[in-house]
Amino acid sequence: MLSKECNITNCFTFEASFHGYFDQERVNYEFTEKSYEEMGKRLVTCMFELMELLEGENKAKKLREVEKKRKR
Repeated sequence: MLSKECNITNCFTFEASFHGYFDQERVNYEFTEKSYEEMGKRLVTCMFELMELLEGENKAKKLREVEKKRKR
């Protein structure tokens, strides 16, 4: 409900273990400083790409509105 009240379009949760993960063969791999840095880089890249997509959608929507008004 809060997301509607605050006009939040997208809401994400990012979680990571402080220990590590198991692969398909149940082998445990511990996270390293480098793996956390890589996760951060990928998260920022994803958020940047999402913002570009949203901006593109907004521009296209505005152009459609202008075209509609122009045809009237």
